[in-house]
Amino acid sequence: MPSNHILTAAVIGTGERGANVYGAFALTHPDRLKMVACVNRTAFRRERFARQHGIPPERSFATDADFFAAGKLADAVFICTMDQQHEQQTMEALRLGYHVFLEKPIAVTEEGSRLVVREATRCQRVLNIGLVLRYSPLFATVKEIIDAGTLGDLVSVRSSENMGTWVFAHSFVRGNWGNIARSSHMIIQKGCHDFDILCWLVGSPPELISCTTSPPALSEKQMPPGAPPRCTDGCPHAASCIYEAVRFYRDGTPMMLDIARSENVFVKGLFRTAMRYPRLVGALVPPMRSLQIVPWRQWPVNHLGEDLSEQGIMRALREGPFGKCVYHCDNDQPASCATSIRFANGVTATYTLHGMSYRDGRELRIDGTKASLTAVFYNTRFCVGIHDHATGKSRTVKLPLERTAGGGGDDRIVQGFLDAVAGKSPSRTDGSEALWSHLMCFAAERSIQSGQTQRIEA
Repeated sequence: MPSNHILTAAVIGTGERGANVYGAFALTHPDRLKMVACVNRTAFRRERFARQHGIPPERSFATDADFFAAGKLADAVFICTMDQQHEQQTMEALRLGYHVFLEKPIAVTEEGSRLVVREATRCQRVLNIGLVLRYSPLFATVKEIIDAGTLGDLVSVRSSENMGTWVFAHSFVRGNWGNIARSSHMIIQKGCHDFDILCWLVGSPPELISCTTSPPALSEKQMPPGAPPRCTDGCPHAASCIYEAVRFYRDGTPMMLDIARSENVFVKGLFRTAMRYPRLVGALVPPMRSLQIVPWRQWPVNHLGEDLSEQGIMRALREGPFGKCVYHCDNDQPASCATSIRFANGVTATYTLHGMSYRDGRELRIDGTKASLTAVFYNTRFCVGIHDHATGKSRTVKLPLERTAGGGGDDRIVQGFLDAVAGKSPSRTDGSEALWSHLMCFAAERSIQSGQTQRIEA
């Protein structure tokens, strides 16, 4: 494909990632990517996407079956649907000749994941998995430091993903991934990102893994007395419950609390003022939105529906899943997962994933024979520390705050996909490379069930 070719693409699933990340990239980079077809069962999301991208009605589909029946309509397809649909949709797209950008996970089973990767190789199509952290400037900086030999030989890695309580409640209790049978286990839905980063940084295949989990923390067993099915039903615990839906979705309080912990004095002061004087937020919302610092008015509130006025939000909370009491949902995801890993080159690693953090983000520590590295990856702080064993000196690499999800990796991963399709350079997250993280996830699930360490086979 010529390097100056504008890639044409379809999007299956015009929700958060499909519309607000990949669709947005096409709108801001029309010289590189053009969306020419879309699929979504929800009419307003489908029609809004089609309108934004000038897609005619005959290329706007309510079902993936109708889309695939129309034949090959573009160079590539972005698949941004629920986990259970990925395998079937990707296989059909590859067989029609599409290059595929697939949101993780590849599939919800090990057999399905291997099958998809093999099919991409057989069809000689680019299969790019949405493991965006490899394209984040923070983790790219860590990789450069390791490859430069600054740490010496790596010995151990300690990684943690600290989901804010509000993120956990939204996605893994009330939201799409609250029930494992309907979606996938939290270890593959979230952990595949971190396992992928571990493989990339360590530079060696994983050999052994063990994983233990804690039981769900938000279930009927923990329900306070008298809690009604919905937060809008007059709950007697509303004032003290950290999961109360009205404060979360209408007011954005949990995210504001998180951002108010920023190391940036201006951001900290602005959000603390907004929480102390809530009426001020109403006056400041338009200019604040122009500064892109009212994130809850995008994700997660945009999951509620089309009408995001205060009246629309309250109606969605009274009628939809996001207004449910967290103790009345059918969620069965664990509150935490603790994992131990050994890689083929002898490096050992631990990874902790949990949903009870006061702040949403990731932390990393790597110890080598020459130096140690620490890194923090939060909404309002991105920095790397290097601590030399010989001199005892430390230095800090501060990175600019990133406004996009994935720590600034969203645009870069799309560019990587386009470059791979154009034959300029291979993607960092091609299917065969991404498969290792998935094999780790499935082995971790086996370890949870068996209580034993599992071997990871190529």
